[in-house]
Amino acid sequence: MLASYTLDGISNLYCSTCDQYGPGIDYNIGCVFDITPFKVPSNQNFILELKFPQNERCGECFTKIKNYLTYNEPPKLVILKYPYTSIKTSHKIKIKVNNTTTLSYLKEKVYYGENHFTSRIISKDGKIWFNDGIETGGKSVEEGHLSTMTCGSGPL
Repeated sequence: MLASYTLDGISNLYCSTCDQYGPGIDYNIGCVFDITPFKVPSNQNFILELKFPQNERCGECFTKIKNYLTYNEPPKLVILKYPYTSIKTSHKIKIKVNNTTTLSYLKEKVYYGENHFTSRIISKDGKIWFNDGIETGGKSVEEGHLSTMTCGSGPL
């Protein structure tokens, strides 16, 4: 359902030792990422520098190269999956688009486990709405405001 076959970005191979990029090629970045295996402190760290290790090595120095990705235009939806990790959830996320950075805001966080999910929806004005089909009967209940919540002390 969320698969995309559109070339929505550019891929650049980069050697950190030689400090050189390869030529950019059109690439299908998509919008769904499992960031669990990446050792990043926050979802912001992952999405701002979309880079993936490659099996290829630099032709000059034989260092493993990385694949840096940038979007052609801001994605309408980004889904980041990171269960059972200590990755911090950033409420604002900077995304590289061409040579600039755009700002996106967290809209919803979904929790899933044991064949059941709950979610928190964040409105444009920062209100947080909790939804649990079993506990709330499918209705969203206002839970607070984003400005008063933190990762360590609140539900977000």
